[in-house]
Amino acid sequence: MPLFALIPAAGSGTRLAGERPKQYAALAGKPMLWHAVRAICVPPVEHVFVVLAPQDRAFSRHDWSAFAGKLEPLYCGGGTRRDSVYNGLVAAMAAVDADDWMLVHDAARPCLPKKDLESLIRETEADEVGGILALPVAETVKAVAKDEAGAIEQMGLKPRLVAGSRENLKVTYAEDLAIAAAILARRR
Repeated sequence: MPLFALIPAAGSGTRLAGERPKQYAALAGKPMLWHAVRAICVPPVEHVFVVLAPQDRAFSRHDWSAFAGKLEPLYCGGGTRRDSVYNGLVAAMAAVDADDWMLVHDAARPCLPKKDLESLIRETEADEVGGILALPVAETVKAVAKDEAGAIEQMGLKPRLVAGSRENLKVTYAEDLAIAAAILARRR
């Protein structure tokens, strides 16, 4: 079964301090987006589409040669993550078949462990709906489903929840960059 990935990276990352969009924040000497691509651009993933804002000029200023032939920027990002995912899926349709699988990864999750990716693929490959990596919530005031899982559930479907690692943290604030850098350094 051919497997593709889509990384929405059209946001501005307003909660992360800095003058550039969050996906280009420096992490271990490269943009955070580079690490997110590296995490998902492994076999059996054949091709990775990165959804960028139409006005994005930063992507072309970075070295993506490590992913030559497997990485394709799509300048069709929308006003929300959901819009960017939808626009990216529509733009990628010419390169994929209806039966192919598309993994959606987050540009702000640069530390996805390979074992988590392998587990997600293994546990959902026979599932028509697919699934998401999830962690139990330790403590929360209120949780709001607004991600891909929420969109799937709105269609009356239930995505499979596959246990993921806390290393797959989402970089939201400046201090998260230091945690992500420590995780990446430990893996070297």
